Amino acid sequence: MATDLRSKFNDAHNPASRKLVHLLSNNSRLPISRISEQMKMGRGVMATVLKKLESDLKMSYTIELDSVKLGLVNPHLILVRFHRKPDYLDLVQTLSQSYVAQFAATIKGSYDMLIYANAYSLSDYLTWDMRMRALLMKKYRMEWETSDVSFNRIGYFPVRNEAIERASIKPRYRDMLKLLNMDSRIPLNHLSRILRMNYKTAIYAFDALMKEGYIKRFTVNLGIHDRISLMTLFNRFIPTSDYEGVEALVKEFYTSDDRLPLVNRSLLCSNLVGSYDFFTLGAYDDFKIGYKHGIELYSKLFKKYDITKTEYGEVKDVLIGKIPIRSVDVAKDFKHFHIPNI
Repeated sequence: MATDLRSKFNDAHNPASRKLVHLLSNNSRLPISRISEQMKMGRGVMATVLKKLESDLKMSYTIELDSVKLGLVNPHLILVRFHRKPDYLDLVQTLSQSYVAQFAATIKGSYDMLIYANAYSLSDYLTWDMRMRALLMKKYRMEWETSDVSFNRIGYFPVRNEAIERASIKPRYRDMLKLLNMDSRIPLNHLSRILRMNYKTAIYAFDALMKEGYIKRFTVNLGIHDRISLMTLFNRFIPTSDYEGVEALVKEFYTSDDRLPLVNRSLLCSNLVGSYDFFTLGAYDDFKIGYKHGIELYSKLFKKYDITKTEYGEVKDVLIGKIPIRSVDVAKDFKHFHIPNI
């Protein structure tokens, strides 16, 4: 299968930069001394390279949370089309009034806005959904198609601190998670000072968060870059009895990538239930390459599995939340989900 795709954006960065981003994507709390050892570079040189990457890539440090462990168990992806031109500043304000919307972006393509929402209860989600639809319909006239996220195969959308604030966990755990969500490299002695917590108590709380599984990974975000095109793809298809065949094809398609990319081609892919059956967020050098390899190739490869509808677009601006653009081993992270014979 010809799914390998070299990236000019990735290749423009030297092997050292790519390896460094890969290390930090998998563990952003690595101290400079450990990074220097693994990179076989002097500590001072390493610190300079890191500062340059932070500036060039708008790199920030965060955590990948276990949303289910936290209690966020109602994840949805929503595709919105406006029939009147929206006021996006108004949309930001409206979406920010609730903790439910974790991410929203404007899209150029077959729809206008993408929202990822997650709530602590079905009641919270339904209340937010009905309120949002009523407000947006009244102001802008729109179409609203929602799908439940059944599980993520690759990647995740970060959780906003507004959502962490509502978590039913010990206040000191909650406050520590919020600080790590904003900067996962923050030293423990700084954490203890900010939280006005004894240093040993801070260590205990940090270890407890890890032991109880709230944090899946310390990782990085990269700011949207003008040399990266982020493509979104929603698919609807007719269920097939060839479960093993489609699973093998999905795995091969999504796990083929550069050996050590600075940015993974496949950032996020999720199985859905509802208006659509599958969602993909991919990173490409430009829209044309993204369309050719992310849309046309996908449609061609999965044609025999009866794709009945495809919606796609390019991310133009992030309204709320962040996109975790990382460099990870996708094949290792890929979640194999076996659908039993019915």
